[in-house]
Amino acid sequence: VSISVYYLLTIKYGWKDGRLLTKRPWFFITPIVVGLVFAFVGIPYYDNLYLWCNNSARYWPEIPVILAILIATVIMIIICLNVRKTTRASAQYASRRNSVHISTMVFEQACWFTGAFYITWVPYLAMQYMWSSGKAFTKYGF
Repeated sequence: VSISVYYLLTIKYGWKDGRLLTKRPWFFITPIVVGLVFAFVGIPYYDNLYLWCNNSARYWPEIPVILAILIATVIMIIICLNVRKTTRASAQYASRRNSVHISTMVFEQACWFTGAFYITWVPYLAMQYMWSSGKAFTKYGF
């Protein structure tokens, strides 16, 4: 999520490198602190899951992952809409083909960025949901 916030501040709000450098430590500190808090709070709930240790609490361990996916997706949508609005406004001063091409490139890059989250974390969340609901090792869990 930190990198998507960086993109948002750079692309939509026009922050320059100097201003971003002063905020850079927070891009590292925030995810580390949030991760450590959830890790330490979850210690009493860790349990064996055949091949690895897992947080066996019902549903709350998935909240940070779900929030990260939602925040990154919303930020990418905001960036795409902002670039689209900007390119449409500047289309009268440039060739139409170039402005559409830039919007398409930004949209494709946002899809690749958020797609990595979805490909990685949605199967994990489905497995965690099945484990929490008690249907993890049935033949037809869904």
